[in-house]
Amino acid sequence: MSAGPSVGNSNALIVPIYDKIPLSHLLDAAVQKTYHELYTMADVLHGKSILERKIELIKFACRARQLFIRILAVVKWAATTGKVTACEDIQNFLELRARLIRETSDSLAQLAREKLLEARVPNFPVTDTIDAMTLGSVNFLPKRIADVITTFTPATESERQQILPRLQQILAARISTSELPIQFTTVIIKNGLVTLTVDREFEVKLGITNDNLSSPWRLYQTKLFLQDPEEPEQDLVHPMQIKVLTNFIQSWINESEKPLVDLYHYLHYYCQALRLQILFEQAHRIRNQGAKQKDLHISGYNSCKSFSIEYWKDYTTNINNNNQQKKQIPSGKNMDIGMTIVCDDDGKFQIQHWPPLPIDDTVAVLKILEKPIFTMEDILNRAIYARCQRRFEELKETILSTTIANIEIDSSIPALQCELLPESTSEEILFISINPFSGLFKVVSYMETRYSQQIENALNRDQTNLIDAINLFKIWLIQQRVPSLLAHLNCHIYTRIPSLNSKHELIMPFINNSIYIELIHNEGFYILLHVSDVNQLLVQYYLLIVEKRSSIHESLVQQQQQQQQQQTSNQQTTTSNDEGAKWILEPLVLYPLDPTTFLRKELFEFKNAFQYNKSIIDGDDDDDDDNDDNGIKQAQPISILSLKSLMKFVNFYDEMLSFIFLKENFQQKKTICKNILYCPWTGIPYLDIVRILTDDDSFVSNTELLSYINEYFWPRIQSCTIQLAYIVRDIGREHKSATRQWTLNLNLFNKNYFHNAFIKTPYNSIVVCNQTSQETSIKIVDCIHSKLRAAFELTHLFENYSLSLLELTDLHAISKLISFNFFKCTIHYGPNFAYAVTLTYNSNQTQQELNSIVEGTFDLRFQTIKNTFLPTYHQTLSRKLILFLNQTRSLKQFIRLLHMTAIPLSSIARLDCFNRPIVFVNHGSCAQAILALVPYTESRWRLIFGQIFTLDIQICGPNLILVRDGSFSVQLNSSLSEFAPIPRLKEFLSVYADDRGLTFEFSDITNCFHEQDFIFSEQQASLLPPSSNQMTNQTLNTTNDSILQNSFMEITTQSPVASPSDIYDVIFRDSLPITSASMSSNVRSDHTDNQQLSVLYSYNRELLTKVNYPVYMTQHTFFQMLFTPDGHQWSKLESFLASSLLVRQFAKAVTEPADANNPTVRSTPNEQDTYRIEHLSLQISFVFDIPTTLYRIYFISLFDSTSQQQQSNIFWSRDELQIMEIFFNNTFFPLSPLSNLIMPSIDILSLQASQNLSTAMGSFERMLSLIHPRILKDLVNIIGLEQNPESHHLWRARWCLAIPQGSGFTQVGQPAIYYMPSRSSFLFMFQFISRISQNDSQINISNTSTFIVPLIHDMISNQTTLWDGLNKQPTMGNEVKYQTIIKILHTLRETMNQNSFVLDECSLYPSILELITRLQIPFTSNNTSS
Repeated sequence: MSAGPSVGNSNALIVPIYDKIPLSHLLDAAVQKTYHELYTMADVLHGKSILERKIELIKFACRARQLFIRILAVVKWAATTGKVTACEDIQNFLELRARLIRETSDSLAQLAREKLLEARVPNFPVTDTIDAMTLGSVNFLPKRIADVITTFTPATESERQQILPRLQQILAARISTSELPIQFTTVIIKNGLVTLTVDREFEVKLGITNDNLSSPWRLYQTKLFLQDPEEPEQDLVHPMQIKVLTNFIQSWINESEKPLVDLYHYLHYYCQALRLQILFEQAHRIRNQGAKQKDLHISGYNSCKSFSIEYWKDYTTNINNNNQQKKQIPSGKNMDIGMTIVCDDDGKFQIQHWPPLPIDDTVAVLKILEKPIFTMEDILNRAIYARCQRRFEELKETILSTTIANIEIDSSIPALQCELLPESTSEEILFISINPFSGLFKVVSYMETRYSQQIENALNRDQTNLIDAINLFKIWLIQQRVPSLLAHLNCHIYTRIPSLNSKHELIMPFINNSIYIELIHNEGFYILLHVSDVNQLLVQYYLLIVEKRSSIHESLVQQQQQQQQQQTSNQQTTTSNDEGAKWILEPLVLYPLDPTTFLRKELFEFKNAFQYNKSIIDGDDDDDDDNDDNGIKQAQPISILSLKSLMKFVNFYDEMLSFIFLKENFQQKKTICKNILYCPWTGIPYLDIVRILTDDDSFVSNTELLSYINEYFWPRIQSCTIQLAYIVRDIGREHKSATRQWTLNLNLFNKNYFHNAFIKTPYNSIVVCNQTSQETSIKIVDCIHSKLRAAFELTHLFENYSLSLLELTDLHAISKLISFNFFKCTIHYGPNFAYAVTLTYNSNQTQQELNSIVEGTFDLRFQTIKNTFLPTYHQTLSRKLILFLNQTRSLKQFIRLLHMTAIPLSSIARLDCFNRPIVFVNHGSCAQAILALVPYTESRWRLIFGQIFTLDIQICGPNLILVRDGSFSVQLNSSLSEFAPIPRLKEFLSVYADDRGLTFEFSDITNCFHEQDFIFSEQQASLLPPSSNQMTNQTLNTTNDSILQNSFMEITTQSPVASPSDIYDVIFRDSLPITSASMSSNVRSDHTDNQQLSVLYSYNRELLTKVNYPVYMTQHTFFQMLFTPDGHQWSKLESFLASSLLVRQFAKAVTEPADANNPTVRSTPNEQDTYRIEHLSLQISFVFDIPTTLYRIYFISLFDSTSQQQQSNIFWSRDELQIMEIFFNNTFFPLSPLSNLIMPSIDILSLQASQNLSTAMGSFERMLSLIHPRILKDLVNIIGLEQNPESHHLWRARWCLAIPQGSGFTQVGQPAIYYMPSRSSFLFMFQFISRISQNDSQINISNTSTFIVPLIHDMISNQTTLWDGLNKQPTMGNEVKYQTIIKILHTLRETMNQNSFVLDECSLYPSILELITRLQIPFTSNNTSS
């Protein structure tokens, strides 16, 4: 008994309904349900979309998860219930007793109803009673009484030994004389019994009651070996039945003439009948397994005789319906598929199949019955397999009768593997299988489902449409095979072109069963692949040429467009141009092709705009047999195997058409080309260029280049060829258009193009021009022309350079040529040749800076190729260097320029100030670097520090560098308003002044840099011609003529232009006669080296006396000035500029006093950077030490012991002065411990201030001018507390002159000293740093943090309080600290009032001392602040 299916769910779990269910059955049912759902989904989900598949899979996962969670809960519950287990044991015991009672009552009832119906009480023995009563004795006793009163005496062991041998002899004699069937495989005589055995059926034990040979056999035991293979643990026959069977057989053999033969027949037939019953029950179980067995039907069963089973009911139903519709058989007579298993009278099985199976299959099914163990499932599987094989053979014959295919029957699946195309891949194979349950065909293809579904419907319903469905599938396979063959070519593949005029007579016969392969780089050209015979797999190739025409010329289309325009105008809507445009592709030529031959040029005649004359092609064919009814010449049908060479075929046409068009475009550009040739080794086509056009404006204007090309370049080139190569396309990214490459090959006779041993050139050089599908061949022609122009320019540039390499040896020392391939070259230069520059020529780039008609320019790319201390930074001057190279067209000068500027430029770019950003208020509040480099020319740069100071740097030669203050303009003869002069610059530069390089670079300075300045061209003033020193200028010109050949610039000499303020005129006064004589060809022998050195060093000594005159130095001294051991420390120059900026800020603050009528800080007239502060009795000096190039602050006391004025005569001890000097020097001019250089912090520099008063140094000067002496005394004492703290101090208080970074205040870098005149108060900021060890567990972590304490000191009331503006600033969790400080200051103020604090003493120092001694934060302050 089983539960029926659920109404709401067709896949509900089906379990038997008993009083209890074993856990194993529950698990089995859950597994079977899950497997059933998976098996169903595998068949159903194949035809659904991806989204539906995902939804079904998620639903299945949820259902399965809930089911197994419930089972898990049941298992856990059962494992932990001890009382339930005890109750189950009791229940099992009671059920066992009830079953025994029920079986006993059933047995008694059976005896009463069946066996005891004919039982009678025997008649009373009357005669025996009379004899007993009359005679006193009886002659007969009943047998039962005799058995009771007669004692049984068993034989002794000795008697048994005597009797058994004799008994065995008698049994052997009986067996030998009896007819024994041969089916008895075993005969054993033992212990007075004969054991007869038939394998896998039964075993009997016989004996005799006496030694009479005619006495019947006695059957003592019968044993059956039969078992159900599917349920081997279950007994088929009850022991009571075996006993009854034994009694029946005993009665039969007592009356039989051949007892042993009849014994075998009886038991064998019984076993066969039992086997038939087992097969019948197995068939029922198979039928009830699931929904897939609905096509299995048991039509009839005759007990012990036969039973019939039918299968594939769904298939037979479809076949019968189709036959009835076609009236092939009489109505009402259906064809069923099944078999009947018959057990004949001899106990042998026979199987009858309908429709009949072949003899081999019938014998194969019968052999299953001869196996020791077999089931109904084995019989059905073998019968269905045989039926499938037969149907596969019939289907194979049907397909092969009409079409060519390679079809094999895979007996292992079983399935029909159909290779419909030659050399099909595993994805192209069509698998036809038969569902073993329903008998319906199942068609599977790995590539497509639509056509396979059509084939499946034809097989299961109407096979007359089978061949048509297969042909459609074959055409689709051919269409799918073509894209994979052409995956790496630049072509699009269509099965139908939407915009093609399908009504044209040329294209109408090829609308169906065709493939269009578009050649992208040849617009309007298609390779048409037409499947002419699908059954025989024959294809035809055509070349289709179309023209893009507008369809608006048709009247109907015009009317439709007018109506649409009216509608759109009424609705006031707009459409795009693409929607309004109507295009159609009109076929022009359809020419048959033969893949086995090559394309010949004479097959095509080009007309205007690719118009082809169809009549020429049609007229060339005199044989009309190959033409169709429309007069179209038919191509020769060939096998589909020709698709192997389809890629070569399409690529050949694509290349040849591209080369033909390319050659025509070259000829239009007046470029001389040879015919299209083929490489004899590879067969690759190429185009040979002989000459290109050189009569355009760019060549005509450059006659030198033109003559070089004609006289040197082309004669040295063996050949110039153009080849076509394709880039391998990523097949997975089909949306991207493929790109092909046109390679320009320059082949040389040898490796010595320049006839120079120092420049090696390759045998051939290749340059690539990429062409996309949107580009035409005209662009490729322009690209090749530009590449050749680049080769002309680069080789012409190197032609002069090769001559210089033979004449000048210094070029080998400063540069090394690494590679040259006519289109690009790489040169190494710099220290250890660690820098590299790559030169290329860009003919498409336009240079607005060059006022010439040159089309292109040279491009540069710099890089550092080795690990060096100074990487190259020439890329910052890339624009200027490109301009220089394109103007000079001299590679020798360019290399020397790189050599001169490599080290200076890299040293400047390595400065740390470039990496320190700061906000400039007067520049839009944007973050900028402190240091900025502005290149004006390739060798003239401006270095700007903080948008205040500027340095002009001039690279005059390989070992000569000019440096001067850029705030003064030579041409304008005035200072620039946007920059300030740098104080003490001459003193600083004198340390590094060195003019030894002036001897070699004298002529270049006088000629090239005499009248130039670092201002823009629009600011340069016209200078007057010289009015004096004519003799000196003439001597200079003579010197220039002799030195010009060795000059790195090689610029023609010109007369220097003098001006009233010309800073270079000093060269011509004293140094010129001796210097020119030493460098001219007429050098006097009596001049010694000492005399020359004395003259050389005189130049800088005279310039040092002039503030605005430049200083010359060598690269070595220039590098020393900019040297820094790493990128995080400052150089000497940076340190000097930062210090000079602070000194300038103080000086500017002195000139802008707070009270102009009563200035308190005055500068000393005769001493530079020295100031007197009368009310403080102090003198402050900013001393610049020339040897160390460092600034120091010194304080001098102006106390006069004889003076009577106490208010303005303040005494300062030496210790107090020393404390101030140490503090202010460490604040404004801190020394780096590693490099001993001044590195002011960013907040001290205060470069972002819009007014000088807002700087730290300006506020410091204002404080000195307004502060009271007693306040300054307290500040000095506070500084002393920081420098020399005592052990009981909890904090260190550091006086801040500027708001430091990380203090929590937003005004970082602003002055920390502020005077409030309305309150006569000063605002001071102190940075508190904890001195308590962090290891103390009692101290909170917040005590060790650093924070700012702003204090207000009122000079009138002499009170020090916490600044009341803290509520407007972010306190960063220091609220508790400030509250504690307020309490301490309030307590201190009350104490000072009670003790009558002296007014002459300031309260600032006591307040700080009280805070650093008593400021303790509670342990819970951290939580409160957070």
